[in-house]
Amino acid sequence: MTDKRFDRRTKDQFKKDIRKSTKEQSAILRSWLFSSNQQHLIAWDHGVDNSGEFINSANSVTCDPDYEIEKYGLVEVQYSNPMCIKYFHIKKNKLLTCVVQDANILMVNGWSSDHPKYTLLTPGQCKVILARFELVNWYGGGSKAAYRVPTHFFEWKELKKCQ
Repeated sequence: MTDKRFDRRTKDQFKKDIRKSTKEQSAILRSWLFSSNQQHLIAWDHGVDNSGEFINSANSVTCDPDYEIEKYGLVEVQYSNPMCIKYFHIKKNKLLTCVVQDANILMVNGWSSDHPKYTLLTPGQCKVILARFELVNWYGGGSKAAYRVPTHFFEWKELKKCQ
């Protein structure tokens, strides 16, 4: 049986992407805390594993939010490398998990650009996305079900990158 996590990638490419994505998410979290003048807040891993190492058993992988942050509770980090001008996508399972677990989503648009932006989606806003926006098979997310959300629907703030 084929592991659905790999979507159209090889296992080696998937492992490489997981490692890179986990590292990026950690940098995004630090940058967000810095940009919002909240670097004093304590953040800790919430997911099964935020080391970037490949988890062999698909049954051990969850959609749980990545972090727990003092004052904010559970926070899932999602990002797009290029700046999404018209739409961004969020996987259906991520949204449902965040609603059920009362988690926020830190969404970063244009992480690889010179001027990335961020917005913090509340569980209530996640419910609005589920109710209001189009569900598509998103190629960029391995053709998994994702909501196509207009970027102008949310307020975006400047994200200052820090290492």
